[in-house]
Amino acid sequence: QHVILDAQALIGIDTPRSKTSIRPRLKWQEYPDSEDTLGIEPEPLEAFLFLRSEYEWERSNALVIGRYSLQDSINSETPSGVFDPLDPLFGSDPDAAKIFVGETVERFELRPTFTHAVTERVRAGAELLYQGGRYDSDGVENNTDFDYSQFEGFLVWALDPVSDVTAGAYVSKYEA
Repeated sequence: QHVILDAQALIGIDTPRSKTSIRPRLKWQEYPDSEDTLGIEPEPLEAFLFLRSEYEWERSNALVIGRYSLQDSINSETPSGVFDPLDPLFGSDPDAAKIFVGETVERFELRPTFTHAVTERVRAGAELLYQGGRYDSDGVENNTDFDYSQFEGFLVWALDPVSDVTAGAYVSKYEA
């Protein structure tokens, strides 16, 4: 026997040059019979926030994607199998961390991208990615917190209306 309450809102703001979607979500779950031998229960409240904002100029485009989640370790490291049309890539690649009952995982990501049309067929762009993860296990052996950043510059050459070739370079840094 268990209870799951899931509440979310989708807020959309559109103008002729911009489009923004914000989705806050809270999930509360109660599993009365789930205590393990140590007497630790999974965290009942989980929180999520998703942001996607795009702004277009005549020859340029700026896109910002932001994600935040605070979940129980069990739910964070186990893919749900649910497809999210607003954020199709999030949660599809678990990082195979150890799962500890009672541990919470806080993850965040910020990804701004800027592209500019140099000619009708060539675009230049840059993207910055910052991801982080924080594990809190209340004294039990835990996973390692991390920060990951990456900067990428790229050129896109349009071969035809539906095909293009992209070349670029990036630098990245990972700290545990």
